[in-house]
Amino acid sequence: MMESAKRDIIYIFWKKHRKLQYKIIADSEKTEKFLHVNDIVVDKSNVTVRIDAGEGYKNSHLMKTYIIPLEELK
Repeated sequence: MMESAKRDIIYIFWKKHRKLQYKIIADSEKTEKFLHVNDIVVDKSNVTVRIDAGEGYKNSHLMKTYIIPLEELK
C-alpha cells in the first residue's frame, strides 16, 4: 500500500462579480512540510500573508511572506 504524501496548500479566496475566485499562495508538495499561517494583514493596496513551514510551528525554520496586490484580486 502506498503512503500518501504530506501536503498543505494555502489559498486566498475573494469574490469577483458574485463568483468565488481563488489563488494558491503556498504549496508544500515538494517539501512535505506543514504550513502554518502566522498572520494576514490587509491594507489599502495589499494582502500580506506570513507563513511558517517546518516540523513544528513554533520551531519552524522557514518563514515566508507573501504580498498580493489588491489589484490582482479585482
